[in-house]
Amino acid sequence: MKRLLVILGAFGLTATGATSVVACNNKNVADNDLSKVKSITAPTVVTAVKSESVTKDEVKTALAANVLLAVQGIAKTAKADDFTYDVFKDNKGTTYSNVNLKTGTADVYVKITAAKGKKVVVNSSGYIKVTLPKEGTVDKKDIAGTTVVDPQLIADSSKKYSDLLANQTLITAVVTGIKTKTSLDTVVTTDFTLTSDKTATASQAAGSVKITVTAATGSTKISGKFDFTILLKAATPAKKDITGTTVVDPQLTADTSKKYSDLLANQTLITAVVTGIKTKTSLDTVVTTDFTLTSDKTATASQAAGSVKITVTAAAGSTKISGTFEFTITLK
Repeated sequence: MKRLLVILGAFGLTATGATSVVACNNKNVADNDLSKVKSITAPTVVTAVKSESVTKDEVKTALAANVLLAVQGIAKTAKADDFTYDVFKDNKGTTYSNVNLKTGTADVYVKITAAKGKKVVVNSSGYIKVTLPKEGTVDKKDIAGTTVVDPQLIADSSKKYSDLLANQTLITAVVTGIKTKTSLDTVVTTDFTLTSDKTATASQAAGSVKITVTAATGSTKISGKFDFTILLKAATPAKKDITGTTVVDPQLTADTSKKYSDLLANQTLITAVVTGIKTKTSLDTVVTTDFTLTSDKTATASQAAGSVKITVTAAAGSTKISGTFEFTITLK
């Protein structure tokens, strides 16, 4: 007999009396095996005709969406017709009997089984315990510790900090953060409110702002609160258009030993352009950084007395000006 037990043990078998059972220690369970589903999120509410006697169908209806989510946790493409599920009284498969949610919560057990002829999921789960909420109560999820990605907003000095709290980009960032934390879709005002550490009526300015998100008392989804900080960036000044700028002819003398390209680098000419732009825009500008000069003459030709049309074009990278203008000088 000892020899027989040794042989059975070598093959993963055990023997008791006259019965032999294969030891269930298989580590090669398929990824889509329903035995991998270990939990199901409880519904936030169970709708029932009589809360003191909730039927199996009413419980199954309340659980439907969360059972599907649980299955999709092991098979992302799973659909409701890829499996069936039933509700039981205990983890032994005892037939369900109506539960009373009027006076308190109730535990039920769910078993999920792969649908016949389908291969998206296989086999079945164990009996998974789910605690149903008491009538009139909701198992809200705590938002404490939620992280929100800074939406990189620009300070709008024409608006108040109260306007910032109504900014849709900011609100979307909060909704996304809460969903990442709780898997729930929420709505501002209905589910949460926003406040900041700034005076609501003060004008926005560049700098950090601490935002506090507080779950609305009437929310059926979330509870708690959390803070996060955003950094408002300084607004980029609008570029000023230089179209129509007037430049005073600097009365230059043609230098026949130099080219027209040299004329465009003439400091007196450049100063005249800078002065003209400042008169037009009140801005100090720098050649190359803010504008470039071209002329109607061949760059490599030698300078000669006569008129030269100069074109001033705002540099693409200038943070101050935009546009273009022309003026004419007369070389003596």
